[in-house]
Amino acid sequence: MALPETSCPQCGRPTAAGQQCGHCGHATASTPWFQVGQTYDTLIDPAAVGVAVEADTIQVTLEFAELWESYERRRVLLAHPLAFSHAGGEPIDSAALDTLEHRSFVVEQEETYARSEYEVLPEDIEASVRKPLTRERHNGKVVSVFTNDSGLALDEVVEVASNRLNLAQIRGIYLPVLDAVADLHERGMLHLRLTPWTLRVRDPSDSKGLPLAFLRDSMEEGQPVPHTAGLGDEETFSEIEEDAVPADADQTSEFVNDFAASREADKTRDDLMPLVMADFPSRVEESEPVDTDSFFATQSEASLGVEDEAADLEVLFDSVEGFFKFDGSFDEVPIIRGFSPPEMMGRSQVDITESCDVFNLGMLLYFLVAGQLPPVSVYTRHIPAIPARNLRPSFPPGLQSVIGRATRPDPNERYPSVDSLKRAFERACEVMQKRAELPGGKTPRMMAAVDTHVGIAKQRRNPTNQDAVFGAVSDDRRFSLMVVADGVSTASYGSGDLASSVLAEEAELAWEELHPSYLMDEAINPTAAIQNILNRANDRIVDYVNEHFLPFRGGPHEVMGTTALVAMLHDGMVTLATLGDSRVYLHRGEAFEQLTIDHNLWTLSILEGIPADNALAMPHGDALARCLGTFIIENERLEAVNPEPDVFQFPVTSGDTLLLTTDGLVDFASANMLTAEDLIHQVLVSEPDPALACLELILLANRGGGGDNIGVGIVKFV
Repeated sequence: MALPETSCPQCGRPTAAGQQCGHCGHATASTPWFQVGQTYDTLIDPAAVGVAVEADTIQVTLEFAELWESYERRRVLLAHPLAFSHAGGEPIDSAALDTLEHRSFVVEQEETYARSEYEVLPEDIEASVRKPLTRERHNGKVVSVFTNDSGLALDEVVEVASNRLNLAQIRGIYLPVLDAVADLHERGMLHLRLTPWTLRVRDPSDSKGLPLAFLRDSMEEGQPVPHTAGLGDEETFSEIEEDAVPADADQTSEFVNDFAASREADKTRDDLMPLVMADFPSRVEESEPVDTDSFFATQSEASLGVEDEAADLEVLFDSVEGFFKFDGSFDEVPIIRGFSPPEMMGRSQVDITESCDVFNLGMLLYFLVAGQLPPVSVYTRHIPAIPARNLRPSFPPGLQSVIGRATRPDPNERYPSVDSLKRAFERACEVMQKRAELPGGKTPRMMAAVDTHVGIAKQRRNPTNQDAVFGAVSDDRRFSLMVVADGVSTASYGSGDLASSVLAEEAELAWEELHPSYLMDEAINPTAAIQNILNRANDRIVDYVNEHFLPFRGGPHEVMGTTALVAMLHDGMVTLATLGDSRVYLHRGEAFEQLTIDHNLWTLSILEGIPADNALAMPHGDALARCLGTFIIENERLEAVNPEPDVFQFPVTSGDTLLLTTDGLVDFASANMLTAEDLIHQVLVSEPDPALACLELILLANRGGGGDNIGVGIVKFV
């Protein structure tokens, strides 16, 4: 990216801002950004703002009233007019200014221009492009001034919704965007800058185009719904902090705008009314049984009326920049980290086609779901380092498979067109709505199986299988308990096989208590039952170490432990608790989606806000950061501390399949993670019998080397 130019204060010759002058060597200062309270003079076309004067341009003095966005190379501010005059300085008749005095403007300040192959767009496409009143270079930066009637950029929409759009809102925004890009492709055009800040949605019924009516589901008078992780208060799910506003930026404004009421209530534009969550709570207190009726009703309401609301929204491209021809020259293309596909990076020789826009659209869907920019890395070939729901676990599953295929690093593996992406997205939404509908008298039945194997290569090094599994299903096949565990093999105090078998044994004991209660139609609290299983297993692990290794003088990492997947399935609802890097996948048709969060250093570092490049470069980043076997050390003795797993609760329906697996399957099904998941998916598609599917998956891992123990459990809902 070219650096903004300025003049050297020593010799006066042009040079790059913030760099040493190439002529005299003098260091130049970086150009400052606009600040709230500053003023800016510019020339605009009076006809563009409805001012009836006989002049080609008028001069407007703008005062920056509010900082809306602040990025490393871009800043967006709200501005209000202070004074008007003809370009020569003569005053303008006050009667002609009636339409202008109450207007507000949006000023965008960027370091560089974006490129486009089009000077003039086709007329109907040009109507969907947001045009600046003026654009000029000012102190080495590009300044664009817009009227404040062009709706909201998608990143602004997400901010207004407290970064938590529900499914109906995502669908209502995303479908018009897909249609707009598909229309471009039909005309032989590409748009290589499809990002949350270059796409806007506008409500034509609102004077400023603000889609507030569309976002009404995200508005309430109370406080934002707290974002919690599981049975414990897990801080790794906290949202990444937004860019800090400079300390010297005055956020006050005397002008009245559409956000005035919220400002009087001591709210800013960034937190304008929190979203009414349609997500199922990711954390349910032990004393609070799950209110499934309320949840399903909320989900159904959120799914109604999407078509009507989507029809009211217009999609605007932020500017003419980014439009290219299919057969155009791509010697120089705009690169936007986090949204541009791998073939546009570096020295790739891959053709730049509509597949690039498909990738952009997949990353855009990631952003709408997660509420955050996709964390990408050179180590992942510029695709997301973690699934979108890792950043927002309470969002219902269903869209990750669409995101995953759209953002494949190989263009040939993506959706072949925007239309095919749209069809897949609509199918996923239909399935999510079906799951969310209140079940009738008939809930899905289950076919389940579990299996484990030591691994043919692992057996040569250690014949002990440190994976353990347990599975049980009621006679009516509507109640089940499943456990998959992977013992930590590096333990010096105890052993991984002992820790994992303890968890399986406690699950079996719990089933002996829970099953009779189910048969007697007694109330069962799944979260409490699962937490009880984990607590008992954790206590036994700690007790074993105290019985055999006192006084304890080792390190915490030397004590035996195990990953834990514990799933209770009851009348179409899954309650899942997870610790460690064992995974659960949800499969249906062409969809195959990871539901769990890997508790290793890589993933948890990204969730804490560390850039993906830095996190994935960490040595031993695949080491477990959380597992079963939690304690404190006091007086050379272990004291058990109840584990705090991630807890997910979600509905399932007929045709869904749940896969619980240790990393021995994922790591050895193929050398590449994406290929491994594809092969696992193929097994689930081709083999309807859960027991045979478990066997096929074990064979798949062993054919890939079998370098680790393999533990799997499969539940098919019929």
